[in-house]
Amino acid sequence: RVFQGMLLFFVLTCDTFIFYRVRFVAARRRQAGEVTHGHA
Repeated sequence: RVFQGMLLFFVLTCDTFIFYRVRFVAARRRQAGEVTHGHA
């Protein structure tokens, strides 16, 4: 039960982290005017 709960929490954390990272990168790219500063 504990392992299942930790796994669910880990998946949710990864999902939200990836979602916010994509939004942040998209916002920065739009703000920078399609200019990349060495960040993929």
